[in-house]
Amino acid sequence: SSCYGISPVRILTNFTLPAGKFDFVVKTPAKKDDVARSWLRQAVEAAFRLDTKRQTKEMDVFLLSVARTNADGLTPTVSNGCSSSSSGPGRIQAINATIGSLAWDLENKLDKPVIDETGLTNHYDFELKWTGGGDEHPASDVLIRALREQLGLELTAARRPVEVLVVDRAAK
Repeated sequence: SSCYGISPVRILTNFTLPAGKFDFVVKTPAKKDDVARSWLRQAVEAAFRLDTKRQTKEMDVFLLSVARTNADGLTPTVSNGCSSSSSGPGRIQAINATIGSLAWDLENKLDKPVIDETGLTNHYDFELKWTGGGDEHPASDVLIRALREQLGLELTAARRPVEVLVVDRAAK
């Protein structure tokens, strides 16, 4: 997921990927993230004999939008430093974060793509908490209610074209 810059929810395979975690050391001539990511991608594809391609596929998604005239649970950040976020059982917390990063976190909690249709472009500080329905992967209705009540945001089920990464086994 990290070497392709795509959420794990948007990775599709027709076989079982190797389980577990793996250590890679990739030396690059520059410290640019895009160069390092490209080399890591090549190492992963060679090590596991994978072919990958990006495609657009019609999928069930959640649309993230502003529920009220004002997303009053989102506080415009006063930080001018780096952004940070953390999530754990029953919470997502962020400082100086974009709505795109919230959508990424929600996508991973809900195991379904989340498309940002809020139109909000600022950076925000927020904390989202919920109880019940599974803390690590809560039921969608639990998260929908928490988003609406605490942040003034809405999640709506829909079907949309989504960019996905299709992973196949490489030819021998």
